Amino acid sequence: VVGFAQCYLFDAQDIVTFGVTYLEKHFGATPIVPAHEAAQRSCEPSG
Repeated sequence: VVGFAQCYLFDAQDIVTFGVTYLEKHFGATPIVPAHEAAQRSCEPSG
């Protein structure tokens, strides 16, 4: 044993929710686009 550390266990869904909330707060939210829609959009002309 190297040292004494206090540990906490979190539910997996709580960790995911925290991570998503943190990323959206700091980097903005991006709507989730289904793969088939993303492929269709990439073929559309831009401009």
